[in-house]
Amino acid sequence: MNKHEVKYNNNKIILIMTLEKILKIKKINDITISDIVKESNLARSTFYNHYDNINELYNDFLLYCFNKFKEFIINIDTDDELSKIIAILNYFKENSFFLKLFIDNSSSDTFNHFIEKYKEYICIKKTNIKSEEAYYISSYSFGGFLFLLTTWYNSNYSMSTTDLAKLIICLNNYNE
Repeated sequence: MNKHEVKYNNNKIILIMTLEKILKIKKINDITISDIVKESNLARSTFYNHYDNINELYNDFLLYCFNKFKEFIINIDTDDELSKIIAILNYFKENSFFLKLFIDNSSSDTFNHFIEKYKEYICIKKTNIKSEEAYYISSYSFGGFLFLLTTWYNSNYSMSTTDLAKLIICLNNYNE
């Protein structure tokens, strides 16, 4: 990678990190390009070298967050179902900002693309499902998982990660 490419990539990372910082105090619809360039200390032209608008930056930010999560779930070093779910729940609890993004963007194209690609790492695998039903059942399971996460988040994590993980397994086994 030459010096220009490194600077280009560094500026892109700065824009993404700046958006993350601003999202902690403002909603995406309230953020302007002026907010981004002011906070990042980059020129407006630098923003436009990377993005046409805030939504493009936001999609890159979501991909950045989802890729960090993907790396985490891929590297969970256990085959134990309970331990795996506890690890994912702890990740969400420790990264509340990401969990809120996860919940708030559950209907976005970026989110749906991520889920289609990685839901086998997130959802519990069932081996007795007919292949033609697998898509619908995994979508149903993931929808329930997302609803439980939303309820858990909104209750300020009133249930322990272990108890919630056991509930998820119980509900998943109930559907078999």
